[in-house]
Amino acid sequence: MHSILVIKGKEILNNNLAVLPSHDTHNVYTAITTLSIQPQITCYICCPKCFHHYLLGELAKFCTWYKTPWSRLRGEKLWTLRSTCNGSKLVPRRLYNVQVFSSWLETFLSCPRIEDLIDQCCEHQPPDTGIIYDIWDSLA
Repeated sequence: MHSILVIKGKEILNNNLAVLPSHDTHNVYTAITTLSIQPQITCYICCPKCFHHYLLGELAKFCTWYKTPWSRLRGEKLWTLRSTCNGSKLVPRRLYNVQVFSSWLETFLSCPRIEDLIDQCCEHQPPDTGIIYDIWDSLA
């Protein structure tokens, strides 16, 4: 038996929707995790001055990037203290998150009918009149 789950307008065909707990089927986060459609995100700490990035796991305290080998070290602080209800907490000043491209591409190409839409784009022929009505009519 095939089941279709709709998440934010996307149809997801899955044979194993029975693995979702019945009391949690309304929770989108549970569905995303259970169906293994969670995107892979890489987190970076970003220098607020030069925008050089460091992996979050590296725990660099100061920016160590040089513009040239003869430049002086900027030494910009990458972390700051934030007051929370549980006390002070050390957090990155700038956080930069990126979805892993291969993860995104896999999700994109698994969307229903996407291959047909890609094929339609390649088959488009611009009109002979030379008038460009939209981006697909361009000769470039």
